[in-house]
Amino acid sequence: MSTTVAGYTQIIERAEVAAEERAAAVYGRALAWYEIGERRRAIEDWTAYLDMPGATAEWRMWAVYNRGFTQCEIREYDRAIADLTAFVAMPDAPEKWKAWARYNRGIAWAAKGEGSKALADYAAVVAMPEAVEDLKAKARNAMAFMRKSAGHTTV
Repeated sequence: MSTTVAGYTQIIERAEVAAEERAAAVYGRALAWYEIGERRRAIEDWTAYLDMPGATAEWRMWAVYNRGFTQCEIREYDRAIADLTAFVAMPDAPEKWKAWARYNRGIAWAAKGEGSKALADYAAVVAMPEAVEDLKAKARNAMAFMRKSAGHTTV
């Protein structure tokens, strides 16, 4: 266990810690777990954070995004799709990050064999003015790869 994870765990376990501080420590520990490659533990902490007293609406939003992204990484595609869909639907989520959520959801759809849904997400990313050019290029490449794999010659 990293010293960062241990430090957050000490805060979480202290009885006298205010709800806001405990929630912040759980969120921070999720990030620390992620950084050391402990994806499932990160997901557990982001899940716990969502129901904690003291959790902020903004950090709840990011916990949903991070959990969805991480679930995609560990190939839990149905859960990833659910979280990334929820993030895209959040009115306060930044459009730039909604583009990333759609891109990652496209990856999950493609992995599940749902090519038309993946292509729809990639096309939405390309059409979003808020999406950064690098992400748009990734989405265009994914679309081209999928179409080429399906025997289509046009992009």
